[in-house]
Amino acid sequence: MTTRWVARWLVVMAACTMHTPDEAWAQTTSTGVEGQVIALEAGELVLDLGAGTGLRVGDRVEIWRPIVLRHPATKRLLSDRFLIGELELVQVRPAMALARQVAPLTRAPEVGDVVLRQGAALPVSP
Repeated sequence: MTTRWVARWLVVMAACTMHTPDEAWAQTTSTGVEGQVIALEAGELVLDLGAGTGLRVGDRVEIWRPIVLRHPATKRLLSDRFLIGELELVQVRPAMALARQVAPLTRAPEVGDVVLRQGAALPVSP
């Protein structure tokens, strides 16, 4: 499977889960807040989590790398995500936040990485 195929599949999946313009991508659940890295700016990460999700300057969030692969034997699509580190919020605006690494991450951050407030439950893969 090629990286280009995985990228196309992720774009299709993102389109299938799009919200209306009035809805934020960030989701608030009973266990926490989930959003995404939407840009990388001069060593800081721009998140689609804002003050409306209850986050404040100084809060720490986890950053996870989503991955979708086709199993070579069964041909089933497998999806999961892996913890790559922790971020600290340095600015929180109404719709977005800026974050910095607390310690070195296990992978370089990328647009599309998932951000969870610590303690947020991970969804169970079907």
